[in-house]
Amino acid sequence: MDEVVKRLKETSENCIQSYEAWTQKSSDDTIREELQAHIHELRKVASRLEIEIAMSERDQMKSKRIPIPPHRSSKQNGKGDHGQNDSIANDDGTPVVKKTARRRKPKAAQGEE
Repeated sequence: MDEVVKRLKETSENCIQSYEAWTQKSSDDTIREELQAHIHELRKVASRLEIEIAMSERDQMKSKRIPIPPHRSSKQNGKGDHGQNDSIANDDGTPVVKKTARRRKPKAAQGEE
């Protein structure tokens, strides 16, 4: 972690110095390019810091159990785990039957029968 702190301090100081130089001579292209390079370095350090945070969170999450979502824990139909069909059931445990509408024949075809 000390490496990240060191990089963060150095790049932020360089970026501040470049910004102050650019505010003095905003028309100078080389100073503007230098400022953009330091901003880019600052973004890289910030990205590294975000990675460190994510890795820390991931390590902490390994020790915690993931809770069962409420919509799953409230269903107790006693059938066990049968795959996808468990989620398609009424409150009393009976399966939901989906009705599909019949396709109508075009009017021209109805008159010919």
